[in-house]
Amino acid sequence: MPSRLGIIALVGILAAVGIMAGYTFRYGQPQVTSTEVSTLPPSSHGPGMTTTNTMPAYTQTTGATTTTTATTIATSMGPHGPGNGMMQMNSTIQAACITAGLNDKPIGQNIKWLFDNHDIFNYKLMEFPENKTLIWIISAPDKAALETLVSHVMQMECVVEHGGNPRPFDPLFRVDAAITSKYVHTEIKWLNDTTVKIVKVANNDCAFEVIKLHAQVVKGFFDTGRIEAQKIHEVPEYALELCKTYLGDTS
Repeated sequence: MPSRLGIIALVGILAAVGIMAGYTFRYGQPQVTSTEVSTLPPSSHGPGMTTTNTMPAYTQTTGATTTTTATTIATSMGPHGPGNGMMQMNSTIQAACITAGLNDKPIGQNIKWLFDNHDIFNYKLMEFPENKTLIWIISAPDKAALETLVSHVMQMECVVEHGGNPRPFDPLFRVDAAITSKYVHTEIKWLNDTTVKIVKVANNDCAFEVIKLHAQVVKGFFDTGRIEAQKIHEVPEYALELCKTYLGDTS
């Protein structure tokens, strides 16, 4: 039977072995320090997730889809905003007709000036049914003002001759564009620096009725400017009856 001294010695040896084993396990293995952990890329998805997946592949797809949709809308609307697709389609005609006027200003610029100065003109309108002729005598305070008006008339003639329509949403102007381009001759004669005579001669009763209806709109424009321009002008039934053989599906 072992003596008390031997037992004490054995216990001491076992304790020493345990201490050494614990030291080896704790300090002899590679440890991840707090500094090393803090260098991991931050993530909103929790520990161990890196930022690699915080921008998933579908984000780019969504962006491409959004871009495609925006492009489609912009194309259908036109570069000038909603409702201006017609202006885009007629841009070639507009460019060709700038030089048709006397002042070489864009069509829209002349129209805007006339909107702002519609009431400075004096006019006399005469109708000659026997000759299917309509004559305007128009005067302005100065030559530049009258040149703007005449430029507008010439530019609109050019637009119609090129197959365009200044107001395709307006029934009267649709008929006017279809008829006057084929059956009306226009002549402009300067009487002096501030007075001009515009003569329109129609080839048939339909065309004569159309230029008379158009003249009433012009008179309204001289009197009220934008108020007249904002109206939609229907074509009377009697005029449509006169023009049915010339219009086809235009009206």
